Amino acid sequence: MAQGADVVIGHARGAIWNTAVDVNAINRGLLVNDWTIGTGLGPLIYSNSLTGSGGRSNAIRGLNKLSGDVASELRYTGMEHVLAMIMGIAGTPTTVDGTGRVHVLQIANNVDGLFDTIAVRKSTTLPIYEYPSAKYGGFTLTLPADALATLTLPIIASSCKPLTGQVNANLDSVTYRTKTHNAFGTHIKFRANASSGPALADVTDQFYPSQVTMTFTRNLDSAFVEDGSGVQPEPYYTDFFTSTLALQFPVYGTGNLQMNNTFLQNAFNEVPMKMDITITSPLLAGAATEHFKILIEAPFVIIGDVQTPVNDAGVIPQNVDMAMLEATTAPTGMLGLTKHFRITITSQMTTDPLLNP
Repeated sequence: MAQGADVVIGHARGAIWNTAVDVNAINRGLLVNDWTIGTGLGPLIYSNSLTGSGGRSNAIRGLNKLSGDVASELRYTGMEHVLAMIMGIAGTPTTVDGTGRVHVLQIANNVDGLFDTIAVRKSTTLPIYEYPSAKYGGFTLTLPADALATLTLPIIASSCKPLTGQVNANLDSVTYRTKTHNAFGTHIKFRANASSGPALADVTDQFYPSQVTMTFTRNLDSAFVEDGSGVQPEPYYTDFFTSTLALQFPVYGTGNLQMNNTFLQNAFNEVPMKMDITITSPLLAGAATEHFKILIEAPFVIIGDVQTPVNDAGVIPQNVDMAMLEATTAPTGMLGLTKHFRITITSQMTTDPLLNP
């Protein structure tokens, strides 16, 4: 019997939409928890012609969009390529402390021409499902205080070749940069102060949410066109991209927890904030001092909705929704950053993550 544990997924950057490239190589494994993208086969479309038989006499197979959300666990290495394809700007990393490599990922206004081939072997007894081109529409990063960090990827694919015509006839050579090395809640540090204030500092600018959820949406869609191919064209933009934060705080207690009330004060005072989230691995990426790390910096964040519902006699949560916007000038401590956010990854990947993993 086939089992989900048998699934192998490989990915590599493509060059021509709906033209597959070879993903069957080392470090090209995409480690996810599910694969929700279908085959593109739609429901039968029936003819309602009057035939005198009292029933339908003809039908043709329809088409479904090839899109869905794919969940993954956040790891300190192995997701550099996917995140770079979403952000749009990367480059050759800088070397720190011997073996550490620092990758700076920044937002491009659009990601036209950035897409992967993804091939999925659902079981050794099933054919490979090849998606010649697949585009990442953003991400949702969920950072709970007491669990594994997760990453959800909305994906839109061009077509699916499940039986014949694949470039990737097998995935026997696919390997992963890691199958472990997860980011966990105890690795996370959250800091914030006024966007016009001094550089962020530990302790005085630290806050203590119970969960942070960050969503970056490219607002992409695709539609079939009458070109006879049945292939979804490269997705187009339906709106500006958006980036948001949802924070959950406890609002009771003394000491550190009382500092969380600053977010309520800023909500009423309409104070724009700058903030960063640092996720630091206990493992070294460099020779002596440089750890694997993921840093997210946002220069201009404003508070939207704040809710502190009292539902029963239990804990009163403080839920804060925030919009990450573009800054006029880079704030102190965030050199050169005016876009909505940037991601800096310290790992041991030596190449530009926009190239093939």
